[in-house]
Amino acid sequence: MSFYDKFISFMLVVLTVLLPCRFGYIEKDANPIEKKGYTIVFDEEFDGNELDSEKWLPQYFPHATDTPEGCVAKYKIDDGILNLYIDESSPQYGWHTIMRASCIQTFEKNLLHPGAGEFNRTEVEPFEGFATKYGYFEMRAKLPDIKEGGHIAWWLIGTQDDALPDGSGSVQTGEIDILENLFESINTFSPKVHPWTDSKIKSFRKDIEMHGNYSEAFHIYGMDWTPKGIKFYIDGHKIAETKDSPDYRMCMFLGIYTNCDFSGMDNGVYPKEFLIDYVRVYKSNKGY
Repeated sequence: MSFYDKFISFMLVVLTVLLPCRFGYIEKDANPIEKKGYTIVFDEEFDGNELDSEKWLPQYFPHATDTPEGCVAKYKIDDGILNLYIDESSPQYGWHTIMRASCIQTFEKNLLHPGAGEFNRTEVEPFEGFATKYGYFEMRAKLPDIKEGGHIAWWLIGTQDDALPDGSGSVQTGEIDILENLFESINTFSPKVHPWTDSKIKSFRKDIEMHGNYSEAFHIYGMDWTPKGIKFYIDGHKIAETKDSPDYRMCMFLGIYTNCDFSGMDNGVYPKEFLIDYVRVYKSNKGY
């Protein structure tokens, strides 16, 4: 065999291995749960017909609205896939905003997250499904094909364990946006960090235009959060990193939004759907 023939054969092998990872054609079982050097601490495969009520609150910041029906998530689970959706009948989040959201969260209490509002509109019972400090977070998901008028998000916020008894005074309020993609530019990924009242971390944002079709195939999104910083991944490729990170527990949100002030007004395309295959969180066996 000539050198040229050997080279072509080699490249075909390389492409066979790399293309599925790069462009998202990853079979459901192609990414095993076990990862060398890590222990899984949160595993949501969406295998049932309903959300696990010990892990998820199927509402969006119920403390920040006085319209109970407006914060309730619309979802269905079929064949191990969670579908968060907004349809024609989805109500606005509250009387104070025309935003509509379908979002689930792993933690809730009064005055959680400065971005949710400056005061409580409804008293809530605390909920703790999952919160942690540091780890490798991974999600396999298919993004919406809506073209405009909203966004999807997978994000973390501080649980504010340092708050005063009335919920105020916290500086553990940082936010990490692992995914926050606008419908109008679904191939532009913008990992972000918002310090809010946390003066120990810096604001961060990086916009990355990616090739491939992220609304036609499932892709794997990841974040490695350590004391030294945060690394963001798509299909195993690092797309951004920070040099610092929050040093307190954070909880997790998954949501789809429209009529939002920064992402645009509803364009009348329904249903708006965000499909999630799994969410997993791991801890390094070496510790942090």
